[in-house]
Amino acid sequence: MPKYFEGIRELPDDIATLSPDEVRNDVLEDFLANKSGLTTFSVKLPGLPDNSLGYVFLVDTKENLHTVMDLKNVVHFRGINTDYLTRIIKHASGIEFDLDVQSEFHRIRNEIGID
Repeated sequence: MPKYFEGIRELPDDIATLSPDEVRNDVLEDFLANKSGLTTFSVKLPGLPDNSLGYVFLVDTKENLHTVMDLKNVVHFRGINTDYLTRIIKHASGIEFDLDVQSEFHRIRNEIGID
């Protein structure tokens, strides 16, 4: 396992498990409506073991804008709307390629220097 992900990570109690078909703007908007605070989204792709969380996204919501963090609480996106959050989750979990999101991930990776 890469060093970046070693150890135990505490996750918020509020975990929303989504299938690939559920990663849609309307589903995320409904879930996050009138919500404030930290939420964990878990995207379960077909073929993953039952005890796997799948792809995990920590999302802090304040006033309908979202901050996306990784498991080490490194902020990758701040002040984004739900539409862009949906695009990030789809891209990062391999559901749908998004060139703009990919470019932003490359920019962020270069800034924080993850190997």
